[in-house]
Amino acid sequence: MKAIMESPAACRRILRVEVDSTEVDAEYNKIVLECAKASSVPGFRKGKAPVQLIRQRFAKDINEETCNSLIPRNYREALKAQGLSPVAVIGVSDVVMKPGQPMTFSITVDVPPEFKLPKYKGIELSGKKMEVTDVQIDKALDDLRARAATFEGVTGTPVETEHLVQMDYTGTCGGVSILEMVPKMSQLGIGKDVWARAGEGGLVPGLSAGLVGASIGETRNVSVTFPPDFRVVELAGKQADYSVTIKEVRRRVLPPIDEAFLKEFKIESIEKLREEMRAGMLKQIEGAEKARLKNEIARELIEKTSFDVPESLAEEESRRIVQDIVSDSTNRGMSREQIVEMREDILSVADKSSKDNIKLEYILDAIAAEEKLTVEESEVEKAIEDLAARYQSEKENIRQDLEKRGAMERVRRSIRVEKAFDLVIAQAKINIA
Repeated sequence: MKAIMESPAACRRILRVEVDSTEVDAEYNKIVLECAKASSVPGFRKGKAPVQLIRQRFAKDINEETCNSLIPRNYREALKAQGLSPVAVIGVSDVVMKPGQPMTFSITVDVPPEFKLPKYKGIELSGKKMEVTDVQIDKALDDLRARAATFEGVTGTPVETEHLVQMDYTGTCGGVSILEMVPKMSQLGIGKDVWARAGEGGLVPGLSAGLVGASIGETRNVSVTFPPDFRVVELAGKQADYSVTIKEVRRRVLPPIDEAFLKEFKIESIEKLREEMRAGMLKQIEGAEKARLKNEIARELIEKTSFDVPESLAEEESRRIVQDIVSDSTNRGMSREQIVEMREDILSVADKSSKDNIKLEYILDAIAAEEKLTVEESEVEKAIEDLAARYQSEKENIRQDLEKRGAMERVRRSIRVEKAFDLVIAQAKINIA
């Protein structure tokens, strides 16, 4: 076997392989004999047809089977001879196989990049002081009380901001009924017994703000302007008029922080509640700060390291990112037409992000190797447990699925990369502002 390697791109290799005619003939003749034994040819007992007739009658199948046998074997030998560890096989091409002659074929693969590690110890970062103030706890307590709030009826006073208002409404745009304009979104054109919080958000932008100052039984006209990027294209950027009738008003009543309130949280005192809230909020702040520092470190490592990534991996990651962007945009109410209009921007973001993601993973994997970081089996078990909890599945089912897809090494690599990330953060010089 002979192999010549070409490098058309930084992470792409083409192997031009030649298989000696002796090996070709040996494999070809072996397959001919196997075919002769298994084949039924009219006029001959099974397995008794002349070999020459078998060669002629099943020439295409014999040639294909010979190629299918010789290519993988010689491909692996060629990789070993050239010292390559591919991350993806792109394809086999230019196959030429004739009995009595050397067989030739080309195989294209992507290989890991070669690069020099940047300085990763002692990276200087600007940190934030992590503390929870009494004012923040007071605000959190108010939010906690708000979630347990009740509502009581209001009479004799105008609607105030944050009052809960029940109303009927109909809308027009340019003199045309909105219900007729967008029948599939009827709630934008007409509503009956709809509850809304005065002065805040709502399905129709600006409508709830127009409720402030109204009284029960009053019918008033409210003009609104839909944002230019409103998810319903027919109304985007347009002004509309709504006739609104106020039917009922309620105000929110916050519960006192008394024994009954504390009992709901199984806590014996307000001091203990504040203490637990402080600990929980501090944990959130620390998590957010760690995520921010990781982003800073990622940017530093990527900017200080120059290399190309395997095209096949970048394309696969880019497709995943595009799917995530489209799914998120759809969940936020964007139409297919709006997403199509953003196509070029989405593809541009996905292309850059995919390359950065892969580059960062290679850098961190190299740091892990440099620092001789290892992955314990207990860490793999914990990762599988986390996946099982995320997907609400049995741990053993997750394990079997990973093994079936050959993804266990991917799990180990993810753990190793995360440990490298933690090590870089631990060794960074963080200046607290």
